[in-house]
Amino acid sequence: MKVTFNNITPYNQQYRYNRQAPVFCAQSPDKFVKTGLRTIANVGRSDSLMADKPMLVGDFLRAMCDTRMFRDNQKELVEYAKALNETEVKDVKIKQLIGYGSSALALETECGKVLKLTRENHFPMNRPVEDFDAEVFSRGKVGRVHYYFVEKCTPCESGCGYAETMREKIRERGYRPYDLGDWDDFQVGFNSQCELKLLDPECAQYKTPVHKLVQVIGNLFKNS
Repeated sequence: MKVTFNNITPYNQQYRYNRQAPVFCAQSPDKFVKTGLRTIANVGRSDSLMADKPMLVGDFLRAMCDTRMFRDNQKELVEYAKALNETEVKDVKIKQLIGYGSSALALETECGKVLKLTRENHFPMNRPVEDFDAEVFSRGKVGRVHYYFVEKCTPCESGCGYAETMREKIRERGYRPYDLGDWDDFQVGFNSQCELKLLDPECAQYKTPVHKLVQVIGNLFKNS
């Protein structure tokens, strides 16, 4: 069955602010923002930045510093760029910014994957990647910066009901849904195989630290 999605609401359109942590704040959007490298255009409601042509990740991050949208987050962007320059990720080319939140960025790569950058482990209490999560192809850490290459999914339209389906999947795996209300369908999406996936791993958390310990021990016995 072929499924077509139109007018999808980007998953970064609604997000929660954490006033205690560095927040990537959307300022008044610039339709066209001139940088020292090339023009980066703001794309409609998504508050996305798109390069005229794919740029090396470090160049893209530094170009973001020159936009009004991210002028208050230059320190974090420079930290990301410096950290990635010490890894093979520095040669990855970025097409556009597709999402951002309280302490994370999601960038679409030239090859169609998503590079996520965070300042803390994106999986709460270092939980494993589950079958309901968007697939993680590789991951790494440099200093405080974590990076993940994940599959690109098409976010669902807010209010379409898929958030409840994902909450059920999360509970079935023994976790508790977090920050995933009835209108938070932008936190889930469909991959190229039309499988429903969780876009933000922080929406599935251990119930308590003891719960994590019990689950880890159970998995050890299961795999022994």
